[in-house]
Amino acid sequence: MLIGGTQKSANSIVETDPLPLSDADSIAVIRKQVKQRQDSIESFEKSGRTELAEKEKAEVAVLNSVTASGDERGGIATDRGRDAL
Repeated sequence: MLIGGTQKSANSIVETDPLPLSDADSIAVIRKQVKQRQDSIESFEKSGRTELAEKEKAEVAVLNSVTASGDERGGIATDRGRDAL
């Protein structure tokens, strides 16, 4: 299962293109989510909300691990379906 907004982003791609997500599409969704979370981290840290910044950092670590482990396997979990991300 995908993290929060990542599932919504993946669904929006699927709605416009009903074929399964390619590895490139999956990586694009994940990178977009990482960028959004990094922006949130910066905002939370500026406003002194360290607990929320830490939560976002943990999610970034998970998202980055998915792309890193996918690279090691030669792909991102496409053989196990969209929810495997």
